[in-house]
Amino acid sequence: MNDDDWEEEEHLVVIELKGVIDNKFLYNCKSANWRLLEIDSDQPLLQIGNYTFTGQFKESIGTHVLFEELDSTDDQGTKKLKYKCNTTKTLEMNRVFLTKKDKAEKETEKEVGSSTHDEVENQIAEVNQE
Repeated sequence: MNDDDWEEEEHLVVIELKGVIDNKFLYNCKSANWRLLEIDSDQPLLQIGNYTFTGQFKESIGTHVLFEELDSTDDQGTKKLKYKCNTTKTLEMNRVFLTKKDKAEKETEKEVGSSTHDEVENQIAEVNQE
């Protein structure tokens, strides 16, 4: 397979976070601290540092227009903005609090079978405790 065989597809989405969130932390958070799991599922998961969110995709009422903040400022000291993109997709996410399952819950889950979503939540909970 060569480079010409690859096809890239990009979807732009606005993520709306709901719940108890430290805005200063989010603003200063580096992209290395963000993990988006199960993006193609009905209920994607987002982990930002110690915060975990789950949500669903919705069509926006109207269009979101996104701008990039430039390093330069104008004569009044106001930051300059540059058009980046627009989208009609929104990923509405609510904060969730994960707890570690006890042994009895894990055994019951093994007997009954678990969904992929539950497995991912367990993986996130284990990573948070490390």
